[in-house]
Amino acid sequence: MSTFAPLLSQAMSLRGLPISDRAFHRRAKKIRQRIIEVARHSARHPGIQRIQDIFRENAHGMYRWAEDRNVPAENNLSERTLRPLVIARKVSFGSQSDAGARNREILISIVLTLKSQS
Repeated sequence: MSTFAPLLSQAMSLRGLPISDRAFHRRAKKIRQRIIEVARHSARHPGIQRIQDIFRENAHGMYRWAEDRNVPAENNLSERTLRPLVIARKVSFGSQSDAGARNREILISIVLTLKSQS
């Protein structure tokens, strides 16, 4: 993971750099290739192996950020959006039934959709 972390950090910060699109794509290609190389070499630690597996098994969708500067290399926005929901579910001990869980999913989906359009 000590090799993955700096590469992922570079990928996440790349789109915010004040560089030309050509320079962006050149750097993105290098970072992407290095991530692929690191993922190919199996680590000894099982936790790191699982992370490498994610990168190997999902390679078809992992590198869209390298092709399009507008696509973030991380999913922080999604995680930040879900965080209040997860906390609310935790402090309220979740739904007591499948129907309750389904109702919560629908209501939250509607609320977040409306919120994103305002």
